Amino acid sequence: MDTVNRSPEPEPAPCTAALTTALRRFTPLRLWAAAGVGFLLLILVILALWLADGAWRLPAVSYQIPPVRKGIVWAAQVGMAAVLLGWALVLWRTCRRERQVTLDAALLLGFFTCGWAMPLFGYHQVYWVQNQYAVKAGTWGHYLPGWDGGPASLTHQSLIALLMNPMMLIWVHCQRWTVRQITRRRPDWGTVRLLPFLLMSGVAASVAFEVPVILAGLYAYPSAPQGLSLFGGHWYQLSLLQVIATVVVVTPIVGMEHHARRRGRPLHLFQNDVPIGARTQGVLRLGAGIGLANSLILLFALLTNLSMLLFGTSPPPADLPSYLWPR
Repeated sequence: MDTVNRSPEPEPAPCTAALTTALRRFTPLRLWAAAGVGFLLLILVILALWLADGAWRLPAVSYQIPPVRKGIVWAAQVGMAAVLLGWALVLWRTCRRERQVTLDAALLLGFFTCGWAMPLFGYHQVYWVQNQYAVKAGTWGHYLPGWDGGPASLTHQSLIALLMNPMMLIWVHCQRWTVRQITRRRPDWGTVRLLPFLLMSGVAASVAFEVPVILAGLYAYPSAPQGLSLFGGHWYQLSLLQVIATVVVVTPIVGMEHHARRRGRPLHLFQNDVPIGARTQGVLRLGAGIGLANSLILLFALLTNLSMLLFGTSPPPADLPSYLWPR
């Protein structure tokens, strides 16, 4: 058989090769870590302005809170802090055992840094208020980029708000349990088929967690549309707009894990083809967790405000206790 002489393929131009090499460095891990650094810089600027202006000081307000409620508030704050501290220690030991930063460790740190975004939920209207008796400080809402002096001036920032975001990992674990139960019986199911069950389990976890917390008087949703709330019209109403958190915060994380597991690939968040040291990789993973968590919470706040514009808001319930009134 005659052989056909083929000319060798031309080598890429030096500039093209350099561009290809540079683009390879923009891996998902590095991009998410860069987003995490950006959020950390934003947080530092906000906190610096907030502290420099003395806005953290709160004027005295008059309210009445029963002694039992005082005990509940303190027990809840100490309890949540203890749970998160214990959880962090367990994850630290897990990371040391596996010699890498795990997804849960990165997300726990990431969600803990999301407290800066809480005033954004009140950009259009006061969405939620926290107990006046809780450990609290003045809002930093006025120092957020683009803030126009909206309803955040009526609220404060409490320790409860800072601890609630990391607690969202409980919802993640509930959805993971759902995935395990279904895939054990239907291993061929993809993320799309699992999606309705993920959403239902996430909503169930949200209701099961939030209803007791609201009844304990830790926070309330005073302006939630009463037609879109459980127990609408009462101070303990639960806004169904919280479904947004299940859709845009919790479900994407569990869906990302399930997709990576089925495809036998690394998590999208941690994908990195460029060789790096173990310590650098750990730092980048923590930064990526911060970037992802803050991006999801920011999207949650945006969609919550859009939903309040679309569905409207309701006046605060007449039975709203004084220690939950926005001041």
